[in-house]
Amino acid sequence: MVVNFSDKPVIKSNKSIFLAGPTIRREFPENKDKISWRVEAIKILNELNFDGVVYVPEYENNQPITEFEKQFEWEWNALHSSSVIVFWVPRKFPELPALTTNVEFGFYINSEKLIVYGRPDGADKTRYLDALYKKVSNKKPHNSLNKLLFETVEFLNK
Repeated sequence: MVVNFSDKPVIKSNKSIFLAGPTIRREFPENKDKISWRVEAIKILNELNFDGVVYVPEYENNQPITEFEKQFEWEWNALHSSSVIVFWVPRKFPELPALTTNVEFGFYINSEKLIVYGRPDGADKTRYLDALYKKVSNKKPHNSLNKLLFETVEFLNK
């Protein structure tokens, strides 16, 4: 597995996952030591022996993202390059509002891109995402990151 962080060029691959969802805002001092949900996702993908590229829209060294335009372009390219976009939305106000996630979800849910979606039970304000995912995909959202990633890897290994 190759983990492609957003402070590195986008690596093209025929087998790739974009980890979409809320990102800790490192520019705020109180968030300096918080751990991203993507750390657990990478661990799970490693345990599942995923052998593709994982796009992570965060800097590898946990530094704040300072150049919006570069970050936007990286995400745009990685999202379009990915085989699957995994939306995990552990939304919690005000810490992890996932506002950009809402836009990306709305943009891709009716596209040709494969979307897999989930959120933990108790995540804030996910009813609309749940309903839209059910309507478009005919699937229920996952409430386990482990099961969400298992389904994704299983699909990519077919």
